[in-house]
This record gives sequence, C-alpha cells and structure tokens, in this order.
Amino acid sequence: AASMAQVYKGYLPGYGNVAVKVQRPGIRKKVERDATLFHSLATWLQSVNKWPRGTPLHGQPFIDSPQLVRVADEFTARVLEDMDFEREAANMQAFAKLYSHNSGLSTFVKVVVPELIPELCSSRVIVMEWIEGTKLTDICDDCDDRAGHVAENLALVQTGIECTLSQLLDT
Repeated sequence: AASMAQVYKGYLPGYGNVAVKVQRPGIRKKVERDATLFHSLATWLQSVNKWPRGTPLHGQPFIDSPQLVRVADEFTARVLEDMDFEREAANMQAFAKLYSHNSGLSTFVKVVVPELIPELCSSRVIVMEWIEGTKLTDICDDCDDRAGHVAENLALVQTGIECTLSQLLDT
C-alpha cells in the first residue's frame, strides 16, 4: 500500500467510538530515502537537456522545464508536511473553527467535522470522533432511489468545492 497511515476504529470510555490514525512504522525513513532518489533523478533529467544523436527527437529539449529539481523538492516538502500529524491536527481544528456545523464561523458553508481529541494526538497518531458514513463512490446501481443518491453525492461534492474555494478566497 502507498498509504502513510492506517485508520482504526476504537472505543474510548467517555468519548465513544473514535478513529485512530496511526503513521506506518518506518515510513518517514522510506519517504526520505525516496526523496533523495527523486531529487537525484530530477537533477539528472534536468542535466540531460537534449535528446541524443540517433533518436527521432535529436537536438530537441529532453525535459522542457529548467525547474524540474525545484518542483521535485517542493513535492517532497509537501509530502513531509503531510506526515506531521501535529500539523494535521492543528489544521483540523482550524477547519472546524471555520466550517463546523456546530460552531463554525462561516455563514456560507457548514459541514460535519469530527471532534479531535488533542490530548491523545502526537506527531504520529491522531485520535478523533468516529463518524459513520459511506464513500461518495458507493452509489447503489440497483436501489430504488439511485437518482436521489447521486443528487445527494453531487451536493456533497459541491459543498467540498465551496469549502475549498472559501479557504482559498476568504481566509
């Protein structure tokens, strides 16, 4: 699996059902090793600036991006940021503050945001309220109200887009 973490369902007295997101052991070292290889490959590709003789594209640019290494390094930085669960927990709290249907500041968008349990979170573990639901892609083909399910899912996608646009434009 290409995932950096696994989510488990658990039960905590006083909290009820919770989701526990646990970073895979050793994943950071693997990502850092892959990042080194990715950087080296980008450096090499950027240095090979023309197709060699004997190829149909001889003399034309091999990679038409003088910033390939910078793009590779930026991608790696974002992946490493995503591995910082303390940062993710802080982002979850900021998102809830803006958009939570219970107490969010936004008057435009309101969504259900799982409650974080910060005292149980760390750089490699996040614990939050468990919320039951179904995947947007799980649309029943044989059910009586397929059109209703599709319409509901499209409304959820629209809400997601509105949250994203609101974050980009309003915050």
